[in-house]
Amino acid sequence: MIPYLLVFAVSTLLLAITEFNRKSKYSKYTNRLLVIIALLLPILLAGMRKIGVGTDTRIYTNNLAQVALQAENFFDYLSKKVFIVYQYEPVIDREIGYNILVYFAAKFLGSEQGVLLATHAIIVIFVYKGLKYISSMYSKFSVSFGMLTFYLLYFGTSLNAMRQWLAMAILFYAFRFLLEKKNTKFFISVIGATLFHTSAIIMGVVLWIIYKYINENTFKVKIKFKIRFKNIKDNAFYKLLFLGIVGIISLSAIHIIGAVLSHLGGSFARYVDVYLTGQIDFSLNQIIRRLPILVILVLNWKRMRRKTNLTPFLYAMVIMELLTTQLISLFAQSGRIGYYFSMFNIILYPELIRVQAKKNKLFLSIILFAYIFGVFYYEYVYMGWNEIIPYFFYFQ
Repeated sequence: MIPYLLVFAVSTLLLAITEFNRKSKYSKYTNRLLVIIALLLPILLAGMRKIGVGTDTRIYTNNLAQVALQAENFFDYLSKKVFIVYQYEPVIDREIGYNILVYFAAKFLGSEQGVLLATHAIIVIFVYKGLKYISSMYSKFSVSFGMLTFYLLYFGTSLNAMRQWLAMAILFYAFRFLLEKKNTKFFISVIGATLFHTSAIIMGVVLWIIYKYINENTFKVKIKFKIRFKNIKDNAFYKLLFLGIVGIISLSAIHIIGAVLSHLGGSFARYVDVYLTGQIDFSLNQIIRRLPILVILVLNWKRMRRKTNLTPFLYAMVIMELLTTQLISLFAQSGRIGYYFSMFNIILYPELIRVQAKKNKLFLSIILFAYIFGVFYYEYVYMGWNEIIPYFFYFQ
């Protein structure tokens, strides 16, 4: 656990320094250097780990890297078969973007560690660039706290679900195109993300639909609620309520949705057959685990609505995260689909701090830090999720 906490602390501290070091005429170059060092630390931490730190490093990354190292050229690599989960599978069955990454990273850097390094260079840089752009152009929240949230909540999952996080990092960066109303660039990004994980094609469309419905009235649904909540006249609130209702209905009919999606064929059908087959058993545990955040969000709805236009979408992501975590009842890994929604917490949490009155900022920062550190300890240390602890360097 110590290597993670040390890297997270130093990286966050360096990024925080850049947020306060803007007045000197040399600050521009100093800040660039500090940012490079800050991002390089988690990238090196991911790249220097031993195979086995992160479940999927054993399942496919190491095997693909070894085949890449032995292949005479890229097409020879694609023609090979690799042993994955008790059977041999054609290399070409993996997403082409990930195969390109594995082959060239392994060849140029000479080992499976090179693949791990290149993977997290993409993930960390895209996450940071997405945060930095949205903060500088729209909201002015603390990027350092956003990265700390990423480190504690999601860095561990990214050491396991690497292909999905490659796709997610690209989609997270592409969120800027939704804000800029550049739909073409957003969907080009979706295609790019899909090259690393097939699920991105569906999730990118879902994110686009939710954003357009919540923020731009692209999809007008006239629903008259017979019960109006006292003192709540905000139309966004009722849109979120409608989204939640649709989400619950969709979960109840997940077996039908899965059957429809499986007809798309190819590797996508394979994912659907594994992860979206069966009947949902609704559980309160996922809600209880997030109860502190839910309370904070409820208490800060009006303040957030006044201070940032991102509020409806960010709250929508929380609702979708809560709903998709219920997929765990189908299969242990099915809840991974919720990462596409929960990744926006790295914007939401620093936004919650930003909108507070000055006297409350420190208090809420402590509360949120205690929460995300508690989640980190419970999930990765106590429960051992994603098999990232204990950390071993590749030479150990």
